[in-house]
Amino acid sequence: MFPRVVVVERQLSGEPPTWYVYRDGRWAPPSETSWWTDPDMPCISVDLDGWIVEANLAGRALLNMPASDVGHRHFTDFVVPGTLEDAEALHQVLSQGHDLAATVLLRPTDGEVLACDVRAQRDGDRVIGVFRLAEDIVVRGEPLELGSHP
Repeated sequence: MFPRVVVVERQLSGEPPTWYVYRDGRWAPPSETSWWTDPDMPCISVDLDGWIVEANLAGRALLNMPASDVGHRHFTDFVVPGTLEDAEALHQVLSQGHDLAATVLLRPTDGEVLACDVRAQRDGDRVIGVFRLAEDIVVRGEPLELGSHP
């Protein structure tokens, strides 16, 4: 789910084993640019049950989703296989009002996996996510076979 993840063991003699997990590969200060405020960025809104209720043109293009699918697609339709439980837990955290700034993997309807930076937050009865392609991550391999909504 987090393509930059790095796990490092702390190696101090005489101490119990300790592991540092860096979700985005390393600690980084907050971004100096506010790319997510650009109205032309891909933006997707989901209701608290996870159904996509709104997506701008760029958001639909990112997910390779026609406008007619808005209201009929669940966010889990775009989750990379093996990350469903994590994605659902993350949606629950967002639904409770916590913000997210991370890099995640998405699977548009064509099956090609994309690494995207995302900024997401709850806004009333919706969770709104703004995305951009993560320029420094290469996702290798063939497109994944698409399955149906669980």
